[in-house]
Amino acid sequence: MGQVLYRKYRSRTWDEVVGQEHVTTTLKHAIEKNIISHAYLFTGPRGVGKTSVARILAYAVNDMPYKDDSTQLDIIEIDAASNRRIDEIRELRERVHITPTIAKYKVYIVDEVHMLTREAFNALLKILEEPPEHVIFILATTEPHKLPETIVSRTQHFSFHPIDADTLTEHLKLIAKKENITIDDDALQLIAEHGEGSFRDSISLLDQIRGYNKKISADDVHSLIGNIPSTILKKLLQSIIQQDRVNIITQMQNLLADGYESTRVSKQLASLVREDVLANKPLIPSKISFDLLKKLIDVPSSIEPAISLEITLLEAVDHKPIVYEDLSNNDPVVNELTMPKEGAQLKTASSQKVQVSQPEKETVTAEITPKPHVKKNTANTDQLWDQLLDIIKKDHNTLYGILRMAKSEFSESLLTLHFGFKFHQQKVKESKNCQILAQVLYELTAQNYTIECVVDESVKHRIPVDLSDPEESFQTSADNERASTLETINSIFGGGELEG
Repeated sequence: MGQVLYRKYRSRTWDEVVGQEHVTTTLKHAIEKNIISHAYLFTGPRGVGKTSVARILAYAVNDMPYKDDSTQLDIIEIDAASNRRIDEIRELRERVHITPTIAKYKVYIVDEVHMLTREAFNALLKILEEPPEHVIFILATTEPHKLPETIVSRTQHFSFHPIDADTLTEHLKLIAKKENITIDDDALQLIAEHGEGSFRDSISLLDQIRGYNKKISADDVHSLIGNIPSTILKKLLQSIIQQDRVNIITQMQNLLADGYESTRVSKQLASLVREDVLANKPLIPSKISFDLLKKLIDVPSSIEPAISLEITLLEAVDHKPIVYEDLSNNDPVVNELTMPKEGAQLKTASSQKVQVSQPEKETVTAEITPKPHVKKNTANTDQLWDQLLDIIKKDHNTLYGILRMAKSEFSESLLTLHFGFKFHQQKVKESKNCQILAQVLYELTAQNYTIECVVDESVKHRIPVDLSDPEESFQTSADNERASTLETINSIFGGGELEG
């Protein structure tokens, strides 16, 4: 069995370490001057060389050659994720007093040290406070914020940086040449970018794709890592420009059905928007692109990325305050708004008729918690709906994002919610969301409501009516650009977000 590339090309000398010269130069000079600390702390992202440098340092302080991965009795590696309990650290505290077998120093490399328990950290601290002269600790972690300050303060701290894509690309090119891998420069660049600064991840991906084709292209890399073709992403942005909400949701459903993850969609879409902004040729107006970019970056960290991404794209369409005009007949009309260029006036395209399918209904009920002193609400149904949305927005932003796209209809003790898409209907009728709705309604009206969720195709095609002056032109001055951005934020988040 052949050796995997990331192990074969692991750095074993200071000069072989890639992209961490600020660390290796300092350590190398310190050893030359015999300035050796009893404890070091290496922090940084995964796969950037922390463990490799720790091994190089362990051999260097002992003036021993480091040629392979063979085990040395006096260089002990400990995985803190598997040895995190206080018992293991107590055993370590007993062993550190044993002198080295053949080396000058006994070196303990503790990987992922942040995984230790609080009790284990306390035991380790006692060792670091009064370490034997023949012992050196090298602690490594990807999450330094989880370490107690008492531990950090007793070490020499070295921060490892993500490796930039160009440096990684050049290094991958050298490895590909040594391994007789025929691969395009664009493919190598793509592998380096996908590695996100990780030396190990980038080499692992090169190792994985080496047998994909006789000559590996960028398209091969795209296919392997599951990237979405740029043509599809540009069509998605085009739907935002055309304010085509139906097409946005349809395209998102198609992407998810094809197996693309919403986090991948958001990352690639953010990268595309960012590139266009930097090139000063944005696909969408700058007043929208900055806010869209910020929200796309936040999607992967959200609790429900798929819903968060959908709402983000739809909010990019609703960049100005809008309400929906109810049509008196059952034959709705579509108004497709095209995004105006800066300096142009807002215009609406001609309308066309669409067929409406029979609504799909589903009634749900939820138990509410009665509260004393709840007074009957005298507001009309439109005001009641607005009040309900304002309350839900404060603590349930995801649910609010879905409800704001629904059409509400009150009838005695029944609230009917019309949704353009079954996905939204299914989310709202979930017990936890139904419970929230029923509770808020009770607190507003002192009345128990049954909630009916309806999939209604006509909701997709309600006419957006711009509340601002339709004759007002889009201006390009810096002051008006800022005012428009604040108006966009205000229309999406509410005035409270602009305080301070």
